[in-house]
Amino acid sequence: MIGLPKSGKRTLLNQISCKFKNTQIYSGDLITALKYSKFNFLCFHNINNNSIQNHLNPVFHKIDALIFVVDSSNLADIKNAHILLQSQLKQLNEIPFLLIISKYNLAQITIQEIVIQFELIKLRQPWFVKTVGSEISDTETAIQWLYDQIYNIKK
Repeated sequence: MIGLPKSGKRTLLNQISCKFKNTQIYSGDLITALKYSKFNFLCFHNINNNSIQNHLNPVFHKIDALIFVVDSSNLADIKNAHILLQSQLKQLNEIPFLLIISKYNLAQITIQEIVIQFELIKLRQPWFVKTVGSEISDTETAIQWLYDQIYNIKK
């Protein structure tokens, strides 16, 4: 899971960990690790334009999916988020990709505008866009889609 600072990554992880009491969580300055149901999430903080591959311990070299969180309430960060996302997708171009649009209740841009600006239509990998608010059910739908994609690939 990646995104610009203050995009909503930690909030998303906190929603998941609060909902599921058996969730194991480790939090540090550069990474938060979270075990949720069938997933092990790694949330990278403050990586800017560096590849997440450069931050991975060899134990974690296999990435099954990418979750990118974008703050829809901050127009100034949308362009930078697009640049960061494109740099990651160049290296992770065959895995399922989930775009989480956070703070949509405060949005200054529509879902359609984000899809167009981020050029998602051009992607060859499976992708899904989900807005999230304060309800964990919003997140659960997106995570279930991601799980289904990973499961189908590993079949």
